[in-house]
Amino acid sequence: TIGLLFYQLIRNKKAIPIGIDIDENRVDFAKKFGFDFALNPNKENVTEEILNITKGIGADLVILTIVNEKILNQSLSYIRDGGKILIFAGAINKEIVKININELYRREISIIGGYSSSPKHLSQALELISDKDINVKNLITHRFPLEEIEKAVELIVSRKAYKIIIEPWK
Repeated sequence: TIGLLFYQLIRNKKAIPIGIDIDENRVDFAKKFGFDFALNPNKENVTEEILNITKGIGADLVILTIVNEKILNQSLSYIRDGGKILIFAGAINKEIVKININELYRREISIIGGYSSSPKHLSQALELISDKDINVKNLITHRFPLEEIEKAVELIVSRKAYKIIIEPWK
């Protein structure tokens, strides 16, 4: 979900967002959501694809909404020199992540952490939603009455739903 929200922010800035996910359901959802490029590293060479899309330059910004050592280090292969990596998630299972510091230094790549938001940021986010610059309605894939909560949980566990609303009044 965070990735889809970032997608909309990036798209509004006239940049070309590229989504990456190993879950094919999520890749398909990203394409339906509007991604021109949604890649599955289990099915295609992400580095090669990103370098093709960016005409050999690499990505200006990589936003990681899931982090482990492999993902972080792989991002170094498709980010441009002088690029920025925004880490917007903690490491999976609190893993200690090693990275090639010489690569960061030599290529002048910056890593930025983002954790929490201030009241100002929350206000800006609500404004983006109310101005319809960010569409959150498309993130809701299912609605269920409270009596069907088990069906909702099954969908979440099977990863066939994005966001589900439980409507106890129905």
